[in-house]
Amino acid sequence: PTNFSEPNDTISTAIDVALSADNSEVSLTETFEFQIGNRYQNDDGSFSYVDYSEDVDFYEFELQAADVVAVDIDSNIVENPVLNNLQLNPFSDFPVLNIYDSEGNLLDYSQARPGPGELFTSFDSYLEFEAPEDGKYYLGLSVFRNGLTGREATFPETGVNLAYDPFEAGSGSADNFGTAFSEYELNIA
Repeated sequence: PTNFSEPNDTISTAIDVALSADNSEVSLTETFEFQIGNRYQNDDGSFSYVDYSEDVDFYEFELQAADVVAVDIDSNIVENPVLNNLQLNPFSDFPVLNIYDSEGNLLDYSQARPGPGELFTSFDSYLEFEAPEDGKYYLGLSVFRNGLTGREATFPETGVNLAYDPFEAGSGSADNFGTAFSEYELNIA
């Protein structure tokens, strides 16, 4: 894919990663840093900006029934010569991978499930998803506090909803709780 630009934080603005039999592996590096382009114009002509901690990055791919897609994200690893160059970044939230259908139904998710060879080295997420039918599927990528599964997920002390709406831009609420990871490497196969 050549166009990775904001906004891409809803299903309708998802970036097509062009996954296919001829292009079976896609790797990209992106960030959750604030970008001036991640904005939406309001009815009165003003703009609403999506903060880095509210941001969700959506990626689209088409699958046939029984196709399996593997998604691996690396974001929390920093260099440390003592631990085989792997150490958790203590100042970073960890990523959540959510898979949706075109209706916005949550089909699968991964929260701090490490990928092959990453056990005990990372809170990064890995997911293998088998398509139940032919169609377009959407990967929603967000920080943990913004991507808890189920729209009923709330933070007990405040009642703040921790889940974003895949159709509403800037609907996440992670900015109330701390830092977000910034740069990430995403691999889809």
